[in-house]
Amino acid sequence: MLLELLFKLTFGIIGFIINLIPNFEIDLNFTGLLAPVGEALGYLDMFVSVNVILTILGIVFLRDNFVFLKNIILMIYDKIPFI
Repeated sequence: MLLELLFKLTFGIIGFIINLIPNFEIDLNFTGLLAPVGEALGYLDMFVSVNVILTILGIVFLRDNFVFLKNIILMIYDKIPFI
């Protein structure tokens, strides 16, 4: 019973703190902005599968991140004088 009271008190305080954060109602109309992209993908889907395009984009993303991390590691390696 005491443990239940402590949990209710703790969750009540956490809920009160979370409710202090204001709720921003932002209405962004993405359907109008993304309609040309969807139309382009629709035309592109007639020639190449969208899964192939997503796979290629994923591979390019992974390669770019690998090159970025490699450059960071090489920069750190160059900064260490005793290696």
